[in-house]
Amino acid sequence: MRNQRKDKQLNRKTLLNSGAVFISELVKLCKASAINPDVTEALITEVLHSIFFLGHIHESAQCKPIVPQDFFTSEETYESFLKDFPKAFEQYCSFLPTRTPFSILLEVVTKMTECSDHSAVLKKLGDFCNAMAAKEIDDQYRNCYTLRSTVVSTCNFQDETGKSSSVYYGASLSCSGKVETKIMIALSCIHTWDDAVAHAVQNGENGAFLQLPDGVKCRAYKWNPTTGDFMEEPPCEKCHRIFRNINYQPEYTESDKTAQWHYGNCAETECLSHLLRGEEKVKSETVAYHLNEEQAVDKAEIMKKLKKRTAEWLRSRGFRITADEIHSRFFHAN
Repeated sequence: MRNQRKDKQLNRKTLLNSGAVFISELVKLCKASAINPDVTEALITEVLHSIFFLGHIHESAQCKPIVPQDFFTSEETYESFLKDFPKAFEQYCSFLPTRTPFSILLEVVTKMTECSDHSAVLKKLGDFCNAMAAKEIDDQYRNCYTLRSTVVSTCNFQDETGKSSSVYYGASLSCSGKVETKIMIALSCIHTWDDAVAHAVQNGENGAFLQLPDGVKCRAYKWNPTTGDFMEEPPCEKCHRIFRNINYQPEYTESDKTAQWHYGNCAETECLSHLLRGEEKVKSETVAYHLNEEQAVDKAEIMKKLKKRTAEWLRSRGFRITADEIHSRFFHAN
């Protein structure tokens, strides 16, 4: 029991520290970019809301939640952010995020680099992760709650003529905790990800998968804290199982290691969702299966069950909401 309390205290401490560092580094990055100030303001607002929300649901309803002021080292800094980004402070405990802080950071970086070179994107993300790691508290314990994503994935489509699509990016889920992870995957399936991806993620345990058309390429990169770089990483068994007919590089290899995380946790989920929404040919030729039989994606049925469970998870963490309210309670920065 004492060890459990200690782990909870460490997780709380690392979430507060990681959130504070993430905010500081993101603002610094946005100020140094040439992105339209109105765009960066909206993205910073969204990051603040996402971080404050994760603080709010970090512990059960019986425990003291983390409030926005806890993420700032001084009253002056807190008041400055409150003045500049009021909506995030007003709605973090009443509206739901659509993505994690690192996924929002990924949009900032791709806008800065114009997605033209994935190595430039990875370099920017690596610099960000290294800056965060340098300022985070000593990580010498089992359960570390950091908002850094460890894996970034890219994908694109090459048609029969050899013409390639844009490169699409995704990040692994950057939050810790069993309930928090379930909530963020569920919210992404309900609102953010493509319907076919939501089908595969929610029914993966029961044999669902997507058969993508020939020509889809996907690469994953894992951040190495020792070198500070993103290194190529093969897909996990779960992604290989639910996203099929993809040219994965490095190739998938069987091992005795089975992914312990939930379907939807991996970076491939987000980048493939962007691909399906951005490339009509890929979308139209992707086939959904369930128990090896072709099946139309029944978004309504997925949402009905998922919203009920999500509302229960949220209420267990002090977020008051019903299943019927979820659809209308997503946060919009603008």
